[in-house]
Amino acid sequence: MKGKISAIYYCNDKNGAGFLHSKHIANELAKIAEAKLITKPRSLKEFLKYRKRIKEADIFHERFCINPMPLLLWFGSDAKYVLEMNDPGFETWSGLKKYLYRPFIKLKLLFCDAIVTQTETLRKIISRHTDKPIFVLPNAANPSLFRIPRKEINKIKDKYRNKKVVCLVSSFQPWHGVIETIKLAVKKEFGNVVFLLIGNGPLYEKAKSLVKEKNLERRVKLLGSMEQKRLAKYIKASDVCIAPFTLNFAPLAKYGFWWNPLKLYEYMAAGKPIVSFNFAEVRKIVGKAALLAKPNDFNDFANKLRMLLSNSNLRRKLHREAEKLSKENTWKKRAKQLLNIYKGLL
Repeated sequence: MKGKISAIYYCNDKNGAGFLHSKHIANELAKIAEAKLITKPRSLKEFLKYRKRIKEADIFHERFCINPMPLLLWFGSDAKYVLEMNDPGFETWSGLKKYLYRPFIKLKLLFCDAIVTQTETLRKIISRHTDKPIFVLPNAANPSLFRIPRKEINKIKDKYRNKKVVCLVSSFQPWHGVIETIKLAVKKEFGNVVFLLIGNGPLYEKAKSLVKEKNLERRVKLLGSMEQKRLAKYIKASDVCIAPFTLNFAPLAKYGFWWNPLKLYEYMAAGKPIVSFNFAEVRKIVGKAALLAKPNDFNDFANKLRMLLSNSNLRRKLHREAEKLSKENTWKKRAKQLLNIYKGLL
């Protein structure tokens, strides 16, 4: 190693929160190290180019994916192999998928020099399968993304004039509480509220049908997926942001809530008060910037949301807490922490 540490950061595709995480931290890492983000090679020429880069690097960092490509790229190099695992798939898969994919996981755990994950709960789950060192490095956000001119925010607010705006960013997974949120919108106490559901995923069509069935088109707006700058404007224009995670996913009920949701960091970076459920990993992230209901108790969730929407002083208090926490959870700080992990391996 000469001068700055050289790192190649691999993310298999360019979609979803996983890629955003990789892009943000790789961009910040590039300011303090020789770092490059790569995705799955599209040709033999690109594959050979990536292999050459990795052979010349100090660190090869893979955001875990189910295929052997990262191993093929890394194999034969002297770079330390860091495996980032943010989902305990080997614990949650079943049937044929479990038997087909498990060997790839074992190989990666065998060859890696260290593992990076996002929560202490995940660290405990992963440690059952390996004795490699495991480092916890949570998500973060980019505060500058939410420095938006007031006139642009007002354009969105004007669409929902005289209404309180509640925002849920979601990939419409069963455990995201999207369907339950739509059912909340039926309640009379939320008659002056517009729920913005932003994103797409498995439950999108079901959510769309439910909104139509309940005649909630004026109260619930399904806005689909957005590029990040536009999404930031909608978060910023909201009065309250929500994260109604449920245990409607068997592994969650079995192992506990292991996620480190990116949306919570982005809500706080926008200075938004939050309503979510009182899971330990959620509590660690939001601190005093949220009202937390009893897990899976949507009556309690509705009460907390109603309380926050009707109390401007409470919203301001949570806003201040969110701003404080967001300063401690930036991608710039995460990149420095990751660089220290790399240095400890060399």
